[in-house]
Amino acid sequence: MIGKARRQLLILVMVSGCATTEPLPTFYTLGPGGDVQSKAKQSTAWSVRVYVNRVILPSSLYRTNLASFRNNRVQYSSSAFWAAPLDQEIAQAVALNLKRFGVSAVGFDPMASAPPHSYDVTIRITQCGGYETGEVRSGWQPGHYPSLAALLADEVTELSKQIASGLHR
Repeated sequence: MIGKARRQLLILVMVSGCATTEPLPTFYTLGPGGDVQSKAKQSTAWSVRVYVNRVILPSSLYRTNLASFRNNRVQYSSSAFWAAPLDQEIAQAVALNLKRFGVSAVGFDPMASAPPHSYDVTIRITQCGGYETGEVRSGWQPGHYPSLAALLADEVTELSKQIASGLHR
């Protein structure tokens, strides 16, 4: 009887040792409605007005992990990720936003060539991320990545509005 109890205890200890306390990964996008990936396949058979080039980012952000900054050091999330590389996420989100604002646009896609277009848009981002002090914008709590992704999506939408406004002049 004691031997059977020890085996059950040993099995229980082995099973509980395999359990993880790490949160499951969460993937974020920057598109309208938070879904860049649901875009209809962009056909390059027609000419578009705007082509949004691959976005230029600080070297610390060429990762899929969401990042925040603390004491001037980058901290990468171990469980929050962009669904695609951030440079592509931003280019695709800007193109989708421009379409919503009535501007024919296509964003950078590493699997496709740029279609014929009238305007090239190049975006260079010098700072993108949350600071532990909450500097990004009031309301962001350090470590709360869903709200950080939402704030960055809002900023990309505002940038898209500025680009659309410049094209409508």
